[in-house]
Amino acid sequence: MRTILFAQVNDQKEDIISLLMGTGGQLALSDEQIQEINAHLLVRNMEEFAQKFLPEQCRKRAGDRLHVDDVDNKGSADAVGVLAHHLEKHAKKQYEIWRPRKPEKAYDEIPGIVCSREKRIQQEIVLGVQAFFRQAEIGQKNRQAELLIVNISVKELLAHPEKCAVFETYLDTVNHKMYTTEQIVYAVLPEVLYHTERGSIRERFPGSNKTREGSDPVLMADVETLLTVLGRYNVLLLYQYETGAETSAKAFAANGVLPYQRAAAALEKHTYAASASCCYPNLTAPREGLYIGAAYVAAAMLSSGAGEGSATAFPKELYPYGAQAREDIAHAKYGCLLASETPMSGWGAEPHMVMLSSRVCRYEQGTYRMIKAYGQ
Repeated sequence: MRTILFAQVNDQKEDIISLLMGTGGQLALSDEQIQEINAHLLVRNMEEFAQKFLPEQCRKRAGDRLHVDDVDNKGSADAVGVLAHHLEKHAKKQYEIWRPRKPEKAYDEIPGIVCSREKRIQQEIVLGVQAFFRQAEIGQKNRQAELLIVNISVKELLAHPEKCAVFETYLDTVNHKMYTTEQIVYAVLPEVLYHTERGSIRERFPGSNKTREGSDPVLMADVETLLTVLGRYNVLLLYQYETGAETSAKAFAANGVLPYQRAAAALEKHTYAASASCCYPNLTAPREGLYIGAAYVAAAMLSSGAGEGSATAFPKELYPYGAQAREDIAHAKYGCLLASETPMSGWGAEPHMVMLSSRVCRYEQGTYRMIKAYGQ
């Protein structure tokens, strides 16, 4: 089952537009052109992701396993490669159940931490891709999870009509004119701007203000435009807000669903509201001090046949839920909600987060429309 990821991973590699720009004027792409895109941008596991997107100087192949060259304290190699090495080395111990009495603060909550925004985003993309494949393995039901990475910023894709046009030719080809093996069913969009003004939660990282375009949060106006494009081809957009303390599981435990509904209010009026879902909260990876994007997890669950009420592959974040959060999870079904508490009987002993809700932004007849997991 194929999901498309809207993220720029490595600007030194091919992207979907560079591979499509010679196709202007075509009504559909040829089999050879589709194969060329797949050869560069389609990944089916972390090893293939590293091979196609991580910097060559930061990795080497040894048998069927990925190894990354050692990096000295001067940071002579790319930080993304360093993280890939860490994840490979400590994969089995990466996630643990943790409790409030022994809190592990994420970097954004530690005073004085200086961290490049661009570097953090690149690290969280690697972590998100790993989470996607880890989650997909849980309930694949004989399906191979596939991730097509556009490797270009949403802003760059949408800013040029000719680029958007050839991208639509690609979507029209794979979703309307080819066998279902090439079909794009879900889209993951990380790093949507959470605040409407520039007091972005990503400014919690002091330091250089010089970042490349691909690391800027995606504006809601661009989300609406992208949704129009994807909605025409029946692609479900699963988006998440930029990671940080305000969109974490801890914040959800205190504040509930309402902040997300307010941030996404514009999408409820969108023509393709039934093709978008807000995924929240972002999960915490305590050993790295980073976050796991909720959209990666939701996309993997839905594509592997796990719908509303299914357990994730990630442990509960046992923050005490406030009255508002408890009220919301008991009555409100909004977006793709990953929760550690549920009103459902028999879930108290479940050690993992649960996708308590999987709903689109279309509100009708007093409720948000449920997303049916693929194959259901």
